[in-house]
Amino acid sequence: MLAQTRLEFDYTKIPVHPSNKTSIDVRLLNLGNGDLGYDLFLESPPGWFAGFDDLSSQGGANSASTGLMLEDGQMNIGISYIPPQVMTLAGAELTVILRVVSQSEEAKLMYYELPLVVQEISEVTVDLESSFSSIAPGNTISLQYSIENRGNTNLNLTPSLQLPQGWTQNTVLEDFNLGWTDSKNFLISVTAEGVAKSGQIKFSLDSSGYAWSHIEEINVVVLPEPVLTFASLEIAGETWSNIFGSGKHPTGVPINYTWLVENNEDSQWTPSVSLQLDNNLLGDCTSVGTVSKGDAKPLTCTIIIPASADPSSEPEFKVTLSGDLVSINQTVSMLVAVNKEVSWELDGVTALQTGETSDLEVTVTNTGNSPVSGAVSVDSSNGLKVEIDDSDRMIDLEAGQSQIIRLKITAKDSGKGTLSISISGSDDVINSQLEVEVASEGEVSVDDSSALESIFWVIWIIVPIFAIVAVAVLTRKKKNQEAKQWSSQLQQVNYQQAQKQIIYCFSCRLPIQSAMQGCPSCGARYHAACRVENCLNCGVSSSTFVNVE
Repeated sequence: MLAQTRLEFDYTKIPVHPSNKTSIDVRLLNLGNGDLGYDLFLESPPGWFAGFDDLSSQGGANSASTGLMLEDGQMNIGISYIPPQVMTLAGAELTVILRVVSQSEEAKLMYYELPLVVQEISEVTVDLESSFSSIAPGNTISLQYSIENRGNTNLNLTPSLQLPQGWTQNTVLEDFNLGWTDSKNFLISVTAEGVAKSGQIKFSLDSSGYAWSHIEEINVVVLPEPVLTFASLEIAGETWSNIFGSGKHPTGVPINYTWLVENNEDSQWTPSVSLQLDNNLLGDCTSVGTVSKGDAKPLTCTIIIPASADPSSEPEFKVTLSGDLVSINQTVSMLVAVNKEVSWELDGVTALQTGETSDLEVTVTNTGNSPVSGAVSVDSSNGLKVEIDDSDRMIDLEAGQSQIIRLKITAKDSGKGTLSISISGSDDVINSQLEVEVASEGEVSVDDSSALESIFWVIWIIVPIFAIVAVAVLTRKKKNQEAKQWSSQLQQVNYQQAQKQIIYCFSCRLPIQSAMQGCPSCGARYHAACRVENCLNCGVSSSTFVNVE
């Protein structure tokens, strides 16, 4: 029996895909002189694989059998071509060999070439490597795209970017070449303006009628639009509509600042409130909760300036409301007012024994922020005798300083009495006077000094009177001599009493026993030798001082 075949297919060159399997049917004709079967074998080019689709027991095998073919019969044979994993350049030509062996007594071998040509495939993948969730207006983001040429031909690509309304593209895009199997990272900067809307960002690449793109949804957060408006300033029950109030701010008292917080956007705003304080200021603010559009929520910050703050200094505080990517703040300057104030503290008993001398110490402290100076004045009710230590008669205290005033108190009578201690020339000092209630117990005592004084006057007044009467009988001359002697003795007594009234110099704090000057404004005394520019008690210029006898 004569074996003969012919192979037919519809291509001059069979086009095959460079990365995907390609299936093509060929037609095998039995031109022998009888019914005959054939064994088929495929030989593939390097890297490729060719296999029969359905002739073998396992689809895709490279060998198969046609079975018995009728004389002049025809069979369609499906062949699949599988490319290698490495991309093959477009236009490359390959050949697959089909061997046909007859199933006759004398096996006849026939060869057929299947010419292949690799198709041109233009394929680009575009991936966005940047990640982001919600974007706030006013922010700039970078879009990094990874571009890979997965085709088998070189491409010239034209990039373009489509943005939602209210977005701005910051990067200029230019055409670029991308060779086959090449990849490229592409970075584009975009900004969400204040009116930016949510939507799609579409990045496209065009090349000779082909187009590839990547679409990403982006969400723009609608941010609140807060407004902070000053409302009032309240100090000790007095209110101002301007933020500076009277222009000066007292120490030690609550100063209440109130603002109105509004929101001009539809989105709700729930801010947290923080307070930054200068120079040891004390303060706290209320919370405002959630502020919706149309609301006007009050915000009150209470500030306290410590008494130790320097007068005329200008501390600041800053109140900040922040939340939901939005922040608003206001800085307020203050002017510390001058504050002169003292406090008093007693150390000693106020329950006295009649006729006995008790010690009482009074500590005066400058609790204000300005110097306090002046003479210490002590007044007492009848029946109390008070002596003050000479070194404690003047005070000169800086802010925060203290001084002890030592007193000796003697009660002449039993019962209650009042002791008043004050600082002279300090009308502008708060709490400049201290009232002390004392009580004495025991029998009324006779003051030895008073008894001696009585005896003194009996001796120096009554006795001389009797002497004068007696001498009157004597001669006029002798009477005149006695009278002169009496006058001299009285002058001596007056001089001794004057010596007991000691006046201290406000400058050197020593007793004045010689020529002195006096301040006509407050009465302070100075040695004529002590030169001062201004009165240390009231501040009047020394040019107004007068000489005092």
